Amino acid sequence: TTVKENNSNYKILGFSAEEFSNFPEIKIRAKTKLNQKLFKEAIQQVIFATSRDENRTFLNGALFKIKDNKIEIITTDSHRLSLKNIEPIEIKSLLAEGVEVIIPYRALSELSRLLLDNKEVFTEIRIGEKQILFILFPDGQKNSIRIYSRLIEGQFPDYHQIVPNSFKTEIKVNTEEFKGKMERISLFVREDLNTVKIEAANKKDSQKEERCEIILNAENPSTGEASEKISCLKKGEDITITFNTNYILDVLK
Repeated sequence: TTVKENNSNYKILGFSAEEFSNFPEIKIRAKTKLNQKLFKEAIQQVIFATSRDENRTFLNGALFKIKDNKIEIITTDSHRLSLKNIEPIEIKSLLAEGVEVIIPYRALSELSRLLLDNKEVFTEIRIGEKQILFILFPDGQKNSIRIYSRLIEGQFPDYHQIVPNSFKTEIKVNTEEFKGKMERISLFVREDLNTVKIEAANKKDSQKEERCEIILNAENPSTGEASEKISCLKKGEDITITFNTNYILDVLK
């Protein structure tokens, strides 16, 4: 290819169009349509928990599960697990037992950049044996963007064994307030541990009324110590637990 402009002359080497890979033919096992905005939000809410360990490739992506007219996206790096349910516009599965595939992290990451924050447009997903096809309709059905990706082979862990059926303690806090306090206190955690202690308990205020309060504590021999308090709603037992601050902030972001 030659590009000329005034006193400029560029020659660019290329390849024959015949050498470009053909789009794969997908033998469809299942297909579905999702709202683009909801799909984008779902990806962003779970993708942080995918593993980067190349020795366990089955954790390097998200499990995409279609069953009983429901869709779940699950990720785990063996330290944390994230699960998101999505309500589909429509589903067509050729298998009565449903379909489970592992979509690579990179494919989901690129896809989330292209999906629109618009509830009026949708994405069609076609699932084959070894490939998956995403068809994006940015302006209705006039034009489309097609993204093909290979699927990851392997057996995703049985996450049902990880998620408990019941909890001894349930706590509700203001998300933005909790995020702000966690970001501040993270400056005082020990670099080798990167943990914060969280205490949640019912305590009596100055009016002797019982209220739930969360106390965040962190200390570092080289920088000092910090403490934050947050009002909360709690059901169940008082609790004291230690968390990795990055794990919590990843969820809150």
